[in-house]
Amino acid sequence: MKVPGSEDLFRLISDAYPGLLLYLDLNCRILFANAQFSRWFNKRPEEVNGMPIIDFPGTENLIQTNSFLEKVFNGEEVKLTTTLPHSGPGLRDVEVIYRPDFDEMGRVKGFIIMAYDITEQKKAERLALENEARFRSLTELMPQLVWEANADSEVVWLNELWARLTGTKMEQNLGHGWLNVIHPEDRDQVVQVWQETIRQKRAGSTEYRLKMLDGSYRWFIARATPVLDENNNVIRWVGTSTDIEDQKTANDISEKERAKLHSLFMQAPFSILMTKGPGHVIELENSEAKKYFPGRDLSGLSVSEVIQEMKSSGVVVIMDEIYQSGIGQTFKSLPLALRQPDGSMFNYFVDLFLEPIKNDAGKTTGLLCLILDVTQQVLALKLVEESELIFRNYADSIPQIAYITNSEGELVHFNRQWYEFSGADPESMSNRESWLFIHPEDVEEVTRRWRESLRTGTTFEHEYRLKRRDGEYRWHLSRALAIKDSRGQITQWVGTDTDIHEQKEIARNQGRLLQLLESSTDFIGVIDQYGKGIFINRAAKEMIGIDGDLDTIARDFTSFFFEEDLPFVKDVILATTKNKGQWVGDFRFRHVKTGKAVWVHYNSFTTHDESTGEFTGYATVSRDLTEIKNKERKLEEALKARDQFLSMASHELKTPLTSLKLQAQLNLRNLENHKSIPIEAQMTQAHQANQTIGRLVKLIDDMLDVSRIRTGKLKLDKQDHELGDIVREVVQRMSILFESVGLQIPPTQFREKIHGHWDRFRLEQVIGNLLTNAIKYGRHKPVEICIRKNKTHAILTVKDHGYGIAQEDLKKIFDRFERGVHFAEVSGLGLGLFISKEIVRSHGGHILVESRLDVGSTFTISLPLKLESSQM
Repeated sequence: MKVPGSEDLFRLISDAYPGLLLYLDLNCRILFANAQFSRWFNKRPEEVNGMPIIDFPGTENLIQTNSFLEKVFNGEEVKLTTTLPHSGPGLRDVEVIYRPDFDEMGRVKGFIIMAYDITEQKKAERLALENEARFRSLTELMPQLVWEANADSEVVWLNELWARLTGTKMEQNLGHGWLNVIHPEDRDQVVQVWQETIRQKRAGSTEYRLKMLDGSYRWFIARATPVLDENNNVIRWVGTSTDIEDQKTANDISEKERAKLHSLFMQAPFSILMTKGPGHVIELENSEAKKYFPGRDLSGLSVSEVIQEMKSSGVVVIMDEIYQSGIGQTFKSLPLALRQPDGSMFNYFVDLFLEPIKNDAGKTTGLLCLILDVTQQVLALKLVEESELIFRNYADSIPQIAYITNSEGELVHFNRQWYEFSGADPESMSNRESWLFIHPEDVEEVTRRWRESLRTGTTFEHEYRLKRRDGEYRWHLSRALAIKDSRGQITQWVGTDTDIHEQKEIARNQGRLLQLLESSTDFIGVIDQYGKGIFINRAAKEMIGIDGDLDTIARDFTSFFFEEDLPFVKDVILATTKNKGQWVGDFRFRHVKTGKAVWVHYNSFTTHDESTGEFTGYATVSRDLTEIKNKERKLEEALKARDQFLSMASHELKTPLTSLKLQAQLNLRNLENHKSIPIEAQMTQAHQANQTIGRLVKLIDDMLDVSRIRTGKLKLDKQDHELGDIVREVVQRMSILFESVGLQIPPTQFREKIHGHWDRFRLEQVIGNLLTNAIKYGRHKPVEICIRKNKTHAILTVKDHGYGIAQEDLKKIFDRFERGVHFAEVSGLGLGLFISKEIVRSHGGHILVESRLDVGSTFTISLPLKLESSQM
């Protein structure tokens, strides 16, 4: 057999190489290019040689930067991955190797570029990454705990929600450590169900209680689904644990789930083998081929000797056919089992390119074998298939409806739950048909929000109604996340629809109940069995002085009672309520701001869990008794005032009547004795009788005025008057009274005239009362009268320099039957200032007093010059 010359051999090998093979000088001009390069750029071989590499569009990715060329020119071998346009299929992903070529002096004189098309491998990697992102996004949407176990049933991963809810570290739950957070009473059953599920190699589920971070336990339902290979062997287990605590109590599921899927892809270079003769004896091997057979020299050995497994795979038979026919063949993803130095077998997958080597006469003398290791690509494709299988199994195992759309928002996949819910036909389901299941009243808002998410890339979240297969519309919460590629471009959307119909109904009914409770005027409150506040309505807050909801959340109920009442509350009210179910009676709360007592008709009863009947706390509906208590107090005060009034009135009326009776008896005795009475004595007696009768009339008038005021029958006869005239007339009438105690008549000449619309008689009554008090309590010192006005009111002051009034009496001086000075010689019912205050108030004015003991008192009356229409 004639061995090809080195130049022919190099051309033969380079043209058979499935990738690009170039030799460039230091000016990056092409000195050699294989046939693949000419076909790649659709150029004839004679058009390629001598051209600068950058003259070929897209080759700038091959000659990237000066720093990159410096490495090659410095003698370094460089390897990278980039893209390169192909005249046929377009832009392709390629793996490129740069090897410098040295002269006899060891200087770089040029370099070789070898580029191999890895587009399909990249596609497999991207597809796997998209599946991983899609799976991660789906688990991010779910409120369940997510976990994975290996084929030996040992947990190898749990999502972060598991650790966050249980308060444990991730490594504590791996293997069988997760059983430590299962309720002790549930562990045996969980282990038994899990072992049976593993034995049967099919999906299984069970319910158990999981210990939370705060030490409490919540019910979960766990579902496990096996992922099987083509031989029905378990690859792994994927499971979820869903919180069903609220389903057992209020059908409220609100926890999120996440999932995690790990994928790893590797690249591999190519190898070259050259055989000779029909026995396929290995004549040449490159360094890349040696890695499959470490420590062995393959030269001189036949292919069948080196790779015994190739006999059974039929490769040697194919090599024989190619040798005989002279026609090359290509094999993609060919399985290849190779024995390792330790004697074990390792399965490879390779792209095998077999080309005949011919002599000048055209006779086949050997074969050229190009082997490209695509094991990682094949494994990646299998991993994609496995990932897709896991994703679909997981999507079908969750209770929610799951869906996938493309980047434009068009639906491309629904999980099994959607078809079970809607009754739609999986074979004929379309994107347009899916929108027909949304309630007509919700379509517009759903469309608007969905378009906004598609435009901005933000998470879609909205509540709307979906039609069930029986025609009933049920509320769902829909959430969808955008899946993006490495460039940040949205490739698809992954979403879920969670049925929240029961929760909506519960919330609506709770809202109605809360509205009823809040509209009640009774005190309504609920506490748990430990005395912490759960609910208190608006009327209760107002009743005991609590502002806002924050003051009632988890607040100790004992703060609502007086400390001295707490033993009775705990030992009687709560104890009786818990033992007998109810306690009823009158009791008091403590106003949290003022500290005053708030009396209520207290009705306390127990609360219980609806499903278990277990005691959960206390509740009360209490009626405010404040108004009733106030009425009782006012009644007591009125009765006391009545008794006081009767006592005072009988005393005040008895004194002048006794005087009149004595005088009448004296006159009768004189008449019986025919004793003559001097005119002067008769005048004195008549004057005294007149004064006594005047006092009686005054007492009776005061009592009548009090009655008129109390019944609202005090009438005013208002006319235009000048205030100074009224004051002067009253002072003139009382001049005798001033002179009787040795006082000078107060001056009644004022700076200005003040006119108003008033009842003259009533104002005279008020001024007379004030002057009478000034004379009575003034200790015979001068009385001062002053009138003036401001823009809106006339102001009258009466000032004395007498006993004065104690500060504690100032607040009640204008009440009925009250007197500021308590001396035996001072008579009266204590009604004058009360009547005066009511007269002034009926005029739209007010009366004030300033006083100091042993200094005197000043009474000030303010009367509006012109009353509002509502007061006139």
